[in-house]
Amino acid sequence: MGTNSAALEVTAIPPLGLESRSHELLGYPHGCLEQTVSKAFPQLFLSALTDLSKAGEADAQANVQAAITKLGTFQRPDGSFAYWPGGTIPTSGAMFTPVTSYWKRNGAGSLCHTPRIERWKDGQRRMARTWNPIPGQERTHFIQAYRLWVLAIANAGESGAMNRLRTTVGIDDITRWALACAYTDLGRIDVANDLVKDRSVQVASYAELAGTFGSGARDEAIIALALVAMERKEAAGAVVRRLAQRLGDGQWLSTQSTAFALMAVARYASKNALGDGLNFQVTVGGKTSDVRTGRSIWRMQLPIRDGNATVRLNNQGQTQLFLRTIRTGTPAIGQEPPTHQGLDLRVTYTTLDGRPVDVTALTQGTDLLATTEVTHTGSLDRYENLALTQVLPSGWELRNARMEGLEQSYPDSPFDHQDIRDDRVLTYFSLGRGQKATFHLRLTAAYAGRYYLPGAVCEAMYDRAIQARTPGKYVAVIAPGDGPQASK
Repeated sequence: MGTNSAALEVTAIPPLGLESRSHELLGYPHGCLEQTVSKAFPQLFLSALTDLSKAGEADAQANVQAAITKLGTFQRPDGSFAYWPGGTIPTSGAMFTPVTSYWKRNGAGSLCHTPRIERWKDGQRRMARTWNPIPGQERTHFIQAYRLWVLAIANAGESGAMNRLRTTVGIDDITRWALACAYTDLGRIDVANDLVKDRSVQVASYAELAGTFGSGARDEAIIALALVAMERKEAAGAVVRRLAQRLGDGQWLSTQSTAFALMAVARYASKNALGDGLNFQVTVGGKTSDVRTGRSIWRMQLPIRDGNATVRLNNQGQTQLFLRTIRTGTPAIGQEPPTHQGLDLRVTYTTLDGRPVDVTALTQGTDLLATTEVTHTGSLDRYENLALTQVLPSGWELRNARMEGLEQSYPDSPFDHQDIRDDRVLTYFSLGRGQKATFHLRLTAAYAGRYYLPGAVCEAMYDRAIQARTPGKYVAVIAPGDGPQASK
């Protein structure tokens, strides 16, 4: 059987799918700098949207604290942050910046004044002051605006650098909106309004695989945040409703897009009443509850049963209510469909000397080699930030090539980062059009029994349209003398 859960969501705005979006963020398996931040900081805004139980509040704080602790593994001696834990190359810092500042806004100001954050902030101020536009690289304008925005929130505003960027020829609309956010945090709403005067609040759909990891949803959220800060309620409300629709319609969003969209909706809700709150009576499984709250979203877990269940809701207030049931889960074992979208993914198993081996019936103690080949079959020049996930059956053991000095025996293609765990290996890399990457895992069939081997998955972390998956299957590890002998 698969793993399933269900929830009921009642809202005063078009449904956000808050339950499923929170679940997606917290359950996301990868953990670069941006993803670590994006998983954590929406937790700080949930209370603006929905009433949290004490357990829910404790969970949110625990998730944030875990992220703070993990961030230490990304920081370099000069205060900058790498994209992966232990990395040596600094990122622009742009994807990390919001959380340090918004912690301050949510009653956790002490977190912004740790030595770790102060070192990072000093470095960002130096970069802001010495920044110069690079012809043909307009995204650097946005990174600078983003940096200035966060410094302004953190009471470290750089007005000189802001004015220099504002007068730079050719800055695009999203740079203007991000810079407008910075000016509002310095109290200069007049300058912010002038900066985005007559600028469109419509955003084209796109997905950036690297750089600032931008998307249409991310940019729309920044526009909403600027409009809220400029107290343009009607315009902000229109953009927020579009964001709510994005969140609620089930379309795939990256971690950053989801986090920004949730933040924008929460900021709007905290500044503007969305109706008169919620006032209704709900009956689930024969049990009736009266609900009254000033929040915009109410949710509860639903029992999972075979067959149908009935939910009845009686609106006792004046606010229009939106009702949604949300079911989430993983497919049953063996039912994961194979996929090839812009990538070709193949996994072969051999003995250590290269002879094919049947993994459905391995003799206990057999050493084998899994060779995974990923080929770029799409039209883009380059795929950035691909993630290859390989999960092992519980009866197999992974031999760590690094620790055993075996890397030269089975050389891998270059990769950006590799996370080796007891039961899986996560490999992160980039791939040019038509190129193939090859990775090896040395394994041992260690424990007798029947196990499930999940399919391998490779995907672009910032564009779900680029992905490949192999089917899973059952495998057996047979004790010597109990069945057919596999080659060693």
